[in-house]
Amino acid sequence: MIALADYCFKTARSIRGCSWYLLIDMHGGEGSAISSVPADPTSYSHRNAVFKTQFNDRIFPVSATFKPEMIGFLNGWVEAVEGASEGEEFGMYINYADTNLTKTEAHSRY
Repeated sequence: MIALADYCFKTARSIRGCSWYLLIDMHGGEGSAISSVPADPTSYSHRNAVFKTQFNDRIFPVSATFKPEMIGFLNGWVEAVEGASEGEEFGMYINYADTNLTKTEAHSRY
């Protein structure tokens, strides 16, 4: 969470002209209602997570043009969290698909 806050205040606050947002789904980790269901009986395998994050840039209005540099900004959130979590292995949730992953990255993350 510190890495998220640092990136927010050191980098994200300066982004102008884009409608980016950060979505955090709290799962609760061990002992929560979400993790009380075993991973095998359902297709949802991420029940052990404490939280899920999704980093987005929304193009608004519809006539607006996507700014390619926003990919680097959004990936910066991921890099900040992973960089602060040495030794942790992070998966990804397919419903929060990252279309910039290679096939190999997607296979290992999802």
